[in-house]
Amino acid sequence: MKRFYISADEMAGFTDEITISGQEAHHIINVMRIGKGDKLIIFDGKGKEYICSVKDTSRQKVFLKIEKINLISERLNKIKIILMQAIPKKYSMDFIVEKATELGVDRIIPIITERTIPKFAASEKTKKIQRWNSILIAAVKQCGRSIVPQLDGIVPYNDSFNLLNKDAVKIMACLSEGTIDFKKIITEIKTHNENGPKEIAIYIGPEGDFSQKEIAVAQQNGCFLASFGKTVLRVDAAVLFALSVIKFSFDID
Repeated sequence: MKRFYISADEMAGFTDEITISGQEAHHIINVMRIGKGDKLIIFDGKGKEYICSVKDTSRQKVFLKIEKINLISERLNKIKIILMQAIPKKYSMDFIVEKATELGVDRIIPIITERTIPKFAASEKTKKIQRWNSILIAAVKQCGRSIVPQLDGIVPYNDSFNLLNKDAVKIMACLSEGTIDFKKIITEIKTHNENGPKEIAIYIGPEGDFSQKEIAVAQQNGCFLASFGKTVLRVDAAVLFALSVIKFSFDID
C-alpha cells in the first residue's frame, strides 16, 4: 500500500474518517491514480499509521475510512543521531537532507559557519527550511519510516552547541591536525558507554572545512575531532560515510 503523510496535529481532528485536501490529495488522485475502494496508509510522523480505504474522491479531496491504527515505535531506546550540517553551496543540502533521512537520522540542524558560502536573508531561511522539510517528508514516505526527523531552523555555528543535551557525544569531522581516526573514536565511545550513548551529534563542515577558530570552539565543547581517512571527501559523501558507520557500529535499524 502507498503511504501518505498528514501531520499529527491535522490527524487530531479525525476519528473514524479522514478528509484529505491540498497537495497530498492531488498526489493521491492525479499522480498515484488511487480511487474509490483502494487502500492506502496515512502516517502522522509521530508513530501512528492508519490503514484506510478510499470512500470517495472529488477533484480536490479524498475521503477515507479508517480501518485499523498501528502504533509504531521506531528504534525504541536506541541512540538518537543528530546531524549538525554546515550548509553547502547549490543543491547539495537537498541531497543531504534526503539521504540523511533515509539513513535514519533523528534530527538535522543546519548551521552557518565562517566558510559557509550561501548567504540567506530571514525570508530566504524560511523558504529553505520549508523546501528541506518537503524533501525530508518525501524521503520518509519513500523509505518506509514512520517517525519524521526533526528539522531545526538555520542557526549560527556557535549557537549550535546550546541545542544539544549535555550528555550528547559530539564528533566533528575535520582536516585539522590532532584528529583521531573515526573508527577509533567509535570504539572509545562504545568502550565507555556499555549500552551506547543516548545521542550522537556529528558535525560536518562546509566546502573548505571548519576554521581553526571553530575547531577550537568544538574542542572547548567536548567534541572529538575525527578523521575520515586519507582521502578528502566532499560534503555529501562525508555525511553518507559518517551516518553509515554510526548505524553499522551501533547496530541501529
